[in-house]
Parts: sequence; C-alpha cells; structure tokens
Amino acid sequence: MFEIMNISELYHSITQKYDLFICFNSFEKRCVSIASHLPIDKFAAALILTNKVHLENEEENLQKLSSLFSEKGTVVQLDLSSPVDIADKIIEQLNEKIFSLEKKRVFVDITTFTHESLLILFAIFKEKYSEAEIICGYNNAKAYSSDKTDIESKWLSRGIGEVRSVLGYPGNLKPSQDNLLMVIVGYEFERAARIIDAISPDYLSIGYNIENNATTEKDRDANMGYARLLKEMAAYFEQTTDFVVPSNNPYAAFKAMQEKLDAIGDKINVTIVPMNNKLSTLGVALIGLANPEIQICYAPALIYNTSSYSIPGDSCYLFSFEFPIKAKDCLEEVHDENNQSII
Repeated sequence: MFEIMNISELYHSITQKYDLFICFNSFEKRCVSIASHLPIDKFAAALILTNKVHLENEEENLQKLSSLFSEKGTVVQLDLSSPVDIADKIIEQLNEKIFSLEKKRVFVDITTFTHESLLILFAIFKEKYSEAEIICGYNNAKAYSSDKTDIESKWLSRGIGEVRSVLGYPGNLKPSQDNLLMVIVGYEFERAARIIDAISPDYLSIGYNIENNATTEKDRDANMGYARLLKEMAAYFEQTTDFVVPSNNPYAAFKAMQEKLDAIGDKINVTIVPMNNKLSTLGVALIGLANPEIQICYAPALIYNTSSYSIPGDSCYLFSFEFPIKAKDCLEEVHDENNQSII
C-alpha cells in the first residue's frame, strides 16, 4: 500500500484501530504535523521518542505531543549518542505495549526520526515483531533551510561525530575486496563530504533525485545541486558514478538501489550512507534488511539549524510494511513513479 494525500484528509482516512502510535519529537514543527491530524480515539497507546538532551523548540513540541495523546502517551528519553541505549529502550517499550497482543497494528510517523533511530527501529521490527502490521506516515517539507535562498548558503547541519555502522546493519565486508560507498545525497554537503573523507572508499557512487522523484520542485533542485557539489569535491576518486534514487517512495528508492547492487555484483563490499529524507531512508532500510551483506553507516551532526531547518508541507505519505523483507515483494510495490508526485 502506498498513498499520497493532503494532510487535512488524514483524519478521515484512518478508519481502523491501532495498538500503538510511534513518533519522534524534534525541533522541527513537522514532528507534530501528523499527530495533530489523527483521530486519537483510534489509537490505544503512543510512544513519543525524544532526545534526552533537548535542542531549541524540542521542549515546546514535546509538550504539544504529550498533550495530544494525554494518558495514552509515554515519553521515552533516548541517548542518541548510544545506539545500544536507543535499541534497548525501544525494545523495552514495545515489549510492554504490544508483546502480548495476538495481532499487532502499529502506526509509525517517520517524519522527524533521526536516520539512525529509524533504521534501528525497523531492524527491531524484523527481529522481534515481524508479525506486526506496520503503517508508516510521512509529512513532507515545503522547504529546507528556509532562511537562505541560494544552494551554497543553505545549511541543515555542521560538523560530524563518530562515523559508525548502524546497529542491526553491520554487513559482511570482506578484507580481500575493494569498498564501494553509496551516499544517498540529501541537503548536507559538508556532512556528506566529511563522511566520504572519513570512510575513504575505493569507489564512490552518489544517489540523488530528479524531477518526478522528489517531494517538491525545490527539494529536487537542492538535491541535484548538492549532488553536483559532491561530484566536484570527489573528483579525485578514480571511479565516481551517480544514479537516481527517488525520495518520494521508499519502494522506488529500494528498486533503484537494488538495480545498482545487481549491476555491481558480489565482488565488492558495499556501504550505504542515507542522507536524504526519511522516505528514501526507509528504502535504505529495505535494502539492508533484504541484503544483509550490505553495511549501513551513519554519522550524527554536531550542530543543527534548529531555527529554520524546515517548513512543514501539506502532504502526507502513507505506506505499509510486511516482513520478511524480500526484494521481489519490494519491486512489486513500485507503482508508476510518474504518478507519485506531490498532491
């Protein structure tokens, strides 16, 4: 299932009951967009994940989310510097909320999860709750770095911390083989450049979106601009390639990456770094879960543009997940991509 609707239509589109709603508190206003358009009576409980170290606006948004769900909501403080802490606390809450249920229906608002937390969550679903019916929602951004107009001066984050393998996606890298790094380009040129430098692969492949494969025209233009800057920066690599990775459909993103992997073969180690929006990051999760030999890496930023990171858009993307993740099933989920543009 994959649908795009105006977010104002979400309330009436939710007709079934859910055992659990999961979202991630953020400094972005988008963290409350989906929750504020839900029929709360359809949800038995809610997990509101949040960074234990609150950035600007996060306390205010946390209060809004807590107020929406009232006694149904449980706030879970995560240490985002510790992937093990993230996994342990999510598992603890899932065990408490849905473990004993015969049928488990979960709605996940992926909009403002960190890339790493989102990937960890779906690795947990696969390992411990593969029988659960999972529906994901995503609110697009109308604009990123809204206080700037030209690509070169726009910024979402600065600096990077530790470059690490994402928990649940270690891959199976063979020392005897060369290493290919796939960077799924987003809107953070400096962060991507530093990650490439830190990993220092033998080969580099840059994934970006184009017209009809982005959530907005501005999104497409910015993404292509950053991809161009990265290619110029990485000109010293003997073999740098690029390919299109849609950012408006996780199954289409999966298809693009799977085709790239099939063309590469199994004689080279592959590491993927997701840096675009959460729709494409879910595509990366699908790739990692269907191809366990692939490693997925992440590097948290040191500073975020909390004052003007994004402006909420008007669209809501809804799609379903089933386990086990199989390449064939994901490919069958890809609809006519030309019809998946923004409503």
